[in-house]
Amino acid sequence: MALCFWWLWSNLMCSKTMLRAQPITMYINKLAIRNYKNFRSSNFYFVKDSVNTIIGENASGKTNLFNAMRLILDDSLPMNSRILSNEDFYRGLSEPFGHWIIITLYFDDLSESEEEQVLANYTVNDGNDKSIKEGNYTFIYRPKFHIRQKLYELTLEDDNVEARSASFTEFVSNHIISKETYEAVAFVRTKVDLNNDEIYKQVVGDFDSYSFSNPNDDDATVLGVKKPPYFALGSEVACTYVKALRNVVADLKYYKTNPLYKLLTLKSKQIDDRKDIVENVKEINGKISAIPEIERLSNKISASLLNTVGSTYSPKILVSSQLPEDFTELIQSLGLVVEDSLDYNGSGKIDDLSLGGANLIYLALKLYEYEEIRDSEEHITHFLLIEEPEAHIHNHIQKTLFDNFNFKNTQVFVSTHSTQISSVSKISSMNILSRQKGFTDVYLSLIHI
Repeated sequence: MALCFWWLWSNLMCSKTMLRAQPITMYINKLAIRNYKNFRSSNFYFVKDSVNTIIGENASGKTNLFNAMRLILDDSLPMNSRILSNEDFYRGLSEPFGHWIIITLYFDDLSESEEEQVLANYTVNDGNDKSIKEGNYTFIYRPKFHIRQKLYELTLEDDNVEARSASFTEFVSNHIISKETYEAVAFVRTKVDLNNDEIYKQVVGDFDSYSFSNPNDDDATVLGVKKPPYFALGSEVACTYVKALRNVVADLKYYKTNPLYKLLTLKSKQIDDRKDIVENVKEINGKISAIPEIERLSNKISASLLNTVGSTYSPKILVSSQLPEDFTELIQSLGLVVEDSLDYNGSGKIDDLSLGGANLIYLALKLYEYEEIRDSEEHITHFLLIEEPEAHIHNHIQKTLFDNFNFKNTQVFVSTHSTQISSVSKISSMNILSRQKGFTDVYLSLIHI
């Protein structure tokens, strides 16, 4: 499959231009993060119909911000990334255990669909106002009930702060509380701002006085309603994540990280099985395996193994062609062959591309993957997260990326430290991260204050 990356990019951008000015429905207007990675207590504000730009220097938390969003939105997030530990807590906490990690997404423009009404935060008319358009989804990583009960009992044991502090220290040192005693839970319709320090102390505990709340007093009017078991936000919305473009050649070689593989998988579902092709593949496999030199190699390997371990323990070894004989697997095995549009000397491998060329191909494939998912599956809305797209991409392309980013029914988030991208971003849609000693500050435009 020959592929000219400049042709792919220009055609992909043209197709997106036709999709501009398409309004989106439900969107994220705020993200609140508490005790996660760089963020002690941070609020981010987003807009609906413009690219949301997160600007920050290296190690300021741009990737952590996207990871926090993906914990809620992205079903494709690898399982090992979903399992949190003490390493995921805000680094400024002297002792993370006992604290909660809290991530809340606030949504606006909810429709009256059943799925969106699960999120709707009814606050007036005793819950009978169906015109409510706002709602939220809160992800919490906290100690399990029996541990929170022990912390509460510790609070009741002594009126002396020093004594409670000593008991808590012993509690942690004896591993009564550890990552194994934590749980990840989700709530909808949270009523309070858990980034507020006083509310956090009331709901979670006061780590200055070592007094903790009673878990039996968990109230739906505060934390919200536990996520219904039938509702999975990640399956109701589509989230496409494009990671930082540094050197993607290795990702394009490995099927699990190659976006072409996912596209081919989607496409294979639309193609009827071609039995004639499958039969041809079987025939080719047989012919290749029957080449005399290949057969002799098989026999020599088998003989060497037999002489080494004997006939009792020696498995039978064959060198044979392994072209997939399942039609879907055959489609998925297709790869990229690249032609440089400025050099007509034939095609080559991905390895032969410049970093910029490979990154453009990767970005184009991910954006096309997003289009395929958006057009082929039913979702409430779409979220497109693009991390630092500027690496090894020409300044002119960086500046013009936003010209084509108003996708149909999609809210777009881009993180960057590129002066080219930030110079063409709207001030009203910026969140600026600033590294401080041990934490990150978030600066917003006046429109959000």
